[in-house]
Amino acid sequence: WGHPHFQCGALPTELPWHRGSIVIDSRKMSNQSKLCFIGVIFLLSGCFRRQAPPQNGDSKTPDINRVVARDAAEYGWDGQVSSTTVAGPTSAYYSKTVASLRTMDFVINEEGSKQGKLTATIQAAKTDHTTATVWLEEKEGKTTIRAKVGSLGDRTGSERILDEIQRPAGSRKK
Repeated sequence: WGHPHFQCGALPTELPWHRGSIVIDSRKMSNQSKLCFIGVIFLLSGCFRRQAPPQNGDSKTPDINRVVARDAAEYGWDGQVSSTTVAGPTSAYYSKTVASLRTMDFVINEEGSKQGKLTATIQAAKTDHTTATVWLEEKEGKTTIRAKVGSLGDRTGSERILDEIQRPAGSRKK
């Protein structure tokens, strides 16, 4: 580590002469370091083991891989905006979107919101200055709903809006 490249903060893999994986020379390590290194490898190997399925056919515990895959595929995310496509016209989802945003304590910006025949934009804000924009676009009888929360996009917040829009009208919180 006395080499000048390491003193400037460069990692070994960033060095121009480095070609491949890093080899740890165990002859230069203390016994205590070797023991710690082996312990870490042992612990990490246990983290990646798959659990065997239950022998008695008990499937009460959900398979986490399927749960995560289903939830991850539910909404699209482009780095700023969450989106989903639903069956139905834009006109039906415009009123649901306005009601959902109001349920979530957003105030609708009537001047910034526009509704056309196949597209709509709803702008809203909360009293804490959190902004939300929802775009609706109808194509072939389906509506794509895109939601953005904040100026940079908050994935959790925008997915919460999409959840609320798709919630049945009778189950909306007051």
